[in-house]
Amino acid sequence: MNRFLLYAFSVAMAVTALPVYSITATEETEAPTIIVSATRSEQNSITTPASISVISRQQIEASGAEHIVDVLRGQAGVQINDLYGDGSRASIDMRGFGSAASSNVLILVDGRRLNNSDISSPDLNSVSLKDVQRIEIVQGSAGVLFGDQAVGGVVNIITTGSRGEVGTIEATAGSYDTVGLRVVYGDNVTDKVHYRVSAEQRESDNYRRDNNEIQYTNLFAKTGYDYSAGEIFAEAQYIKEDLGLPGSLTEAEMDDDRRLPVRLPER
Repeated sequence: MNRFLLYAFSVAMAVTALPVYSITATEETEAPTIIVSATRSEQNSITTPASISVISRQQIEASGAEHIVDVLRGQAGVQINDLYGDGSRASIDMRGFGSAASSNVLILVDGRRLNNSDISSPDLNSVSLKDVQRIEIVQGSAGVLFGDQAVGGVVNIITTGSRGEVGTIEATAGSYDTVGLRVVYGDNVTDKVHYRVSAEQRESDNYRRDNNEIQYTNLFAKTGYDYSAGEIFAEAQYIKEDLGLPGSLTEAEMDDDRRLPVRLPER
């Protein structure tokens, strides 16, 4: 009998020593769905069997970048080789192709190839950053879906469509007499017809050496018509970029003043 009482007392003490848990209702949080199209067909990025990075429009604006090359700097697995520092002769290297990266990394603009037929690098400055909605970076073996020039990876630049009403004006200024102006305007003419026009002008003295200025102009216009099976669109673009090359300096001249103007040979 004493053993039974002792056993019952031990069980009662063990039960009272157990922690008490309460169940409370929590709010469900639904993550936004990210659809990527750099896999040849639009699909959810979570279910995509590939390494994909998406740079949104909000991230682009927060970066303070001037062109696409600036946005891609610092992205994991992406190396930028910029010859002049302004993005006009830059190449994107993925998976360590080095000097052959320009012919092994595919650059797409809305799914269309920007790469040249030869081994020269595509002109990334041909796409103004003001017209970019997002950038998709595909690394690894998923590039085989695109065939030639995609062994290293794929960078798909998605531009802003012509639907909806938009109107922005942006002016910039910086050191070395750098000034810039961007204008974007678009609207819906009807429920099915829409258009968008944009312009960008940028100038800079670039480190104050003779023949070192840059002048960049980008004009873009797009109109589209929606129908039951899709969209028909037409676009036109004008690009002009003048970049001066100041020439080289000797080591002694650089130690004295690296801003010296280039000395042209006497005739």
